[in-house]
Amino acid sequence: AVDAIRLMGQRLTTGSAYTYRWLVVDKAELNAFAAPGGVVVVYSGLLQAAKTPKEAAGVIAHEVAHAELRHGLQGMVKALGGRAGAAVLLGDWSGAALGQTMTGLLEMKFSREAEEAADAEGLRRLVAARINPSGMADFMATLAKQSPGVAVPELLSTHPASEGRATRLREAAKAHTGPWDVLPLDWVAVQKSLSSAEKVGSAQ
Repeated sequence: AVDAIRLMGQRLTTGSAYTYRWLVVDKAELNAFAAPGGVVVVYSGLLQAAKTPKEAAGVIAHEVAHAELRHGLQGMVKALGGRAGAAVLLGDWSGAALGQTMTGLLEMKFSREAEEAADAEGLRRLVAARINPSGMADFMATLAKQSPGVAVPELLSTHPASEGRATRLREAAKAHTGPWDVLPLDWVAVQKSLSSAEKVGSAQ
């Protein structure tokens, strides 16, 4: 699973000023987030919910866009203050600072404008990487159609989704006709690997 995230992520971050680190956390929640400076965290539950690699790539592209557009950096430093704020700026992802920073990121809500900007930039990166951008819309539609009574995925608490948003993404994706590369991933095997994953796997 980590290798799959790294493969997609490297294609989506070509030319970035950041050296990205990819983390897969073994938790059932549908969640993912990007930390300032190039750390992207994806929960195994989200990977299990993604029907295809292009859906997972759509989520990663959106989170990479948040990092590249520096959304939340000033807010995180201001909110965390002192030691944890310095950790964000210096890339120190260890000890208490890491725990405090992750908590803040999981609770951070972006503005509608920031979400729309991340959607647009994420879609642009998918196209540049020759990954079919319809996957972003497909996954948003899946999230937006959560049945009544089903717990709202954690991703939706910070990244609100709607049928309207999925429709806009689908229309934007139609403007790009490819051709698209087939990601060299056995998605069934990737998902099966999650059942035996350690608590956290990482790669640079």
